Amino acid sequence: MKARFLWRAMKARYRDETVELAAIREYVRPGDWVCDIGANKGAFIYWMSRWVGDGGRVVAFEPQEDLAEYLRRVCDGLTLSNVVVEGKAVGARTGSATLYVPGEEGNSPGASLNSRLPEGEACRSVSVPLVTLDDYFP
Repeated sequence: MKARFLWRAMKARYRDETVELAAIREYVRPGDWVCDIGANKGAFIYWMSRWVGDGGRVVAFEPQEDLAEYLRRVCDGLTLSNVVVEGKAVGARTGSATLYVPGEEGNSPGASLNSRLPEGEACRSVSVPLVTLDDYFP
């Protein structure tokens, strides 16, 4: 599990998400608090954790509970003590919301609070906790 997480992080940084991570890196400094909203499988978490250092914090929001639990386990296993994983979606109000997950079962990187999915695509609806960033960070 840890090896797959690290492989995903390396692949994101050096192949698939180089532009995105370079842009994020320009703004993240040691001691910062940063959010990964829709963290999915955590490709950005590892790098943000390193960039903010021991004095900073990464708050990863992932509403798909099985993915949130996976991220908690792998961050604990890698001793990423500056990472907090929240099994919540982020939105314009606090409460609950419907998460639309493509596919019949499992998790999906295409999950969205927006119900507009390609016509004919199988989708399930899951109720998830919803929080605003203003409420989370008072």
